Amino acid sequence: MAPRRVQTNGLIAGITLIALGIVGTLVLITAGVGGFGPGSDEEQVWPGTESLGVPWFSHSQTEPADFSSLGEQIYYTGRGEDGRVIPRSEGMMHMNACVDCHGRDARGGTARIMMESFETPSIRWSALAGEDHEGDHPPYDAERFARALREGVDPGGETLDRIMPRWDLTGEEIDALVDYLDGF
Repeated sequence: MAPRRVQTNGLIAGITLIALGIVGTLVLITAGVGGFGPGSDEEQVWPGTESLGVPWFSHSQTEPADFSSLGEQIYYTGRGEDGRVIPRSEGMMHMNACVDCHGRDARGGTARIMMESFETPSIRWSALAGEDHEGDHPPYDAERFARALREGVDPGGETLDRIMPRWDLTGEEIDALVDYLDGF
């Protein structure tokens, strides 16, 4: 019986092509081609989130920077005062902070992420608790806001959408976030 001949040329060619693709992608990203990387002056946006002003590589995916307040840091990064990532339920995959869904101006909008489209509400304090409040429930106050963030329950006792993560925020972090949202 003749020995079996193993075909390795196709396997080697496949592995080589994959390696070249990875190296080429890294070179393009490093060079800033296509609006990405350090050479880029253009900010990329998740497809379908143009109205939110949320960049493809959002602020929430960066390390804490110099923010004017703890509330602003939480809003943009999902990180607490000590820089720790604030624990949360899964919510929407790849979304790590308020800005990712509610936008830079906290006005909300339509987001299309992971082949799913959804509306995000304004979370400006005036929309939640003040003169712009709309909804089928009472306005928010700090206690109701904390419950919504931690437990996913609105002031009327209704469960928030599954897309909204449940955040393990301290009382100080809730207060800081309320102060920040009140500034819009």
